[in-house]
Amino acid sequence: MGVAGARQLMRLLPFVELLWSVVRSAQPGDGRALEHDVRELLLREGVRSDHVPGGYTLLGVGSASGLWHQMDLEAQVADAVVVCELKAYRGLLPKNDLLCFVAATDDLFLGATRRAGRLPIVRALAGTFTTSEAERRYAAMHGTMLIEPDTIPAPLLAAGTMPFPDSLVPVPECERAAMASLVRPLQAVHRVAAGPAARGWEQLPHRMGIRSQAEWSKRLFAAKPGLAETIEVSAA
Repeated sequence: MGVAGARQLMRLLPFVELLWSVVRSAQPGDGRALEHDVRELLLREGVRSDHVPGGYTLLGVGSASGLWHQMDLEAQVADAVVVCELKAYRGLLPKNDLLCFVAATDDLFLGATRRAGRLPIVRALAGTFTTSEAERRYAAMHGTMLIEPDTIPAPLLAAGTMPFPDSLVPVPECERAAMASLVRPLQAVHRVAAGPAARGWEQLPHRMGIRSQAEWSKRLFAAKPGLAETIEVSAA
């Protein structure tokens, strides 16, 4: 990964750790409790965020289309903004929720491009759900961060800061770079979308990133039970 991308990734880590810590302890089926727990933890850790029921703006600007889109959270993380939707589903994430989230955040981003400027806008879908490989591929194509209880979030693995047991070698650099590519600012996503059509899915590194994230999550959980609890939650 490039120097700028690596620095941006490191700045997101505290926020990712916070969200993952709440998701791991949340009860499926209780969406209000999940939202409350995320709000309380962010407040306690000093993360600036907006929680507006039915909120439909990004950086105070409405969507490009004029449609209203509900978002659960807009958080200021270092020099970036994370737009987040929280879902307390039991089992597989309904694909329409993912499709709608990507479409809605695209619409909001296009409405706020002038206000955003170079401020990175990152989107995250977090909750008690699981995801299919096809959903992970779709999320990766659109740079969308997925945070679910039983998979280590891609930025944590990509950053190389996870506590590794002696029985495992560190994640290879090529796999870390592939996992880092799974989460990208909307500015970068839309640059790729506007680029040559020849840059297809097969040419992107996301497939390796998805496989690496799943495999290293399994290896780390198996080699070090209770691994998730050893990650220190720190303020953004």
